[in-house]
Amino acid sequence: DSIWDYRFEGSGFGEDFGYAIDIIGDVNQDSYDDFLIGNPQLDGQLAGKAFLFFGGTSISFQNSIQFNSNYGQEYEGFGRYLVGLGDINGDGHIDFGICGEGYANIYFGDSLGQNYSVEEIPAERNIGGISSLSDLNEDCYNDFSLTDYETKIYFGGNSLENFQTDSTLDYWGKPEPLGDINGDGKPEIAAICRRNERYQLAIYSFGEFSGIDSESEQITIAPLLKPAYPNPFNPSTQIVFEVPQTETVSITIYNLRGQLVTGLVNRDYPPGTYSVQWDGRDDTGKSAAAGTYFYKLDAGDFSQTRKMVYLK
Repeated sequence: DSIWDYRFEGSGFGEDFGYAIDIIGDVNQDSYDDFLIGNPQLDGQLAGKAFLFFGGTSISFQNSIQFNSNYGQEYEGFGRYLVGLGDINGDGHIDFGICGEGYANIYFGDSLGQNYSVEEIPAERNIGGISSLSDLNEDCYNDFSLTDYETKIYFGGNSLENFQTDSTLDYWGKPEPLGDINGDGKPEIAAICRRNERYQLAIYSFGEFSGIDSESEQITIAPLLKPAYPNPFNPSTQIVFEVPQTETVSITIYNLRGQLVTGLVNRDYPPGTYSVQWDGRDDTGKSAAAGTYFYKLDAGDFSQTRKMVYLK
């Protein structure tokens, strides 16, 4: 039916509660599936958080566990990416991952009050996703990947070792499992990457790990508007965008009411990565009020919008 059975809301204005959600299986082994909900931004005042809701005859915040960032505002965005990982350490419990802008925490299902930090990445290298990839190397442990400006695959086990897919690739999209698409009995994964400003779809087939066979095919990709940094910001922030082919690009700023605050650029760009600064001023030169703003990229028929917070 079209009527909700449960409704969950954040606790304050400007929250991103519900930004990410993933059903991760039966973590507490009570025969009910459980799920994660992310709340990566709290009006620019906190570092974000995530909740693990336990399934049952009644679902509520009282029957959940809250996970908080290990850091302050510098690492805002905790809970933006989250995923169930299956059993990556072979203890019979479901594990899961929750990411902030520049780091990831892996939680093991047998000790929910603790976390294992897989890798701490500098804040300027934002996490772009975490993926569950099943058991790629067929060792009976589930595997997963983390993506910032490259992708690392982590093979499950008693201790996690990592394998970097290709250090010559300067950008990776979030990998996705493909199953066995070539009938060789081995799993494949796919990810979109960029080399020398050209976009490719890379397919990796996992054999005995004496090597990895890859095939790449150029595909058409739309422009990309990246997260502003810093965000929240004061007094200024950088807005980064990518253009895969020559396009007329405009970057505009809007307030929460949808009113135009200012336009930053409106001109032709050749293929490449670019950055433009916003100093918190409107089109008359006056300082804008503190609060949440949207920045929008328009290029031909393509449009993308992201959110940022201006502090004073």
